[in-house]
Amino acid sequence: TKDVAINVSATENTHNVIVSYKCGDETIKADATVEAVGEATTTSVTAPEIDGYVFSSWTIGSGIQSADANANPISITTKASGDYTLTANYTKMVTVYLVNNSDWTKVYAYGWGGTKGENPAWPGAEITANKLAEKYEGYDVYSYKVEEGSYGKVIFNNGSGKQTATFDWTDGNYYYA
Repeated sequence: TKDVAINVSATENTHNVIVSYKCGDETIKADATVEAVGEATTTSVTAPEIDGYVFSSWTIGSGIQSADANANPISITTKASGDYTLTANYTKMVTVYLVNNSDWTKVYAYGWGGTKGENPAWPGAEITANKLAEKYEGYDVYSYKVEEGSYGKVIFNNGSGKQTATFDWTDGNYYYA
């Protein structure tokens, strides 16, 4: 899980909401500032989409009121003075690809050996061709994306007896049917 820190600070009834976008210690987007005025201010904050990550929840710092730490956008209320921190928690996603050089009519991915144990029972999760991408070497490309660490191994199959060898679940790798 990576964190995106959003710092909220207030001075003289003006709330400067300074939004910092970070993954760990790395800044991934320039800071943004939102100004709000008043004794108590309600502000809506949205965790942006970040390529390769998925938003999971907020960690709400002291002095911030909010009804739902899983909402995105989140509605927060702060008082007129004080410094506030709000953190958007992200989970890294990993993707493996199958180049369907055997022209299977259906493609399944069966993963195991990670934090999630096994994905659905054999033959696994049915996956579809990535229609937004161009073909790879003339063949349809299928992709399967999960949270990092979910599975350590993957076998692709057609659900009817044909399957690949066992592969390591390595983010961004292309495998052949």
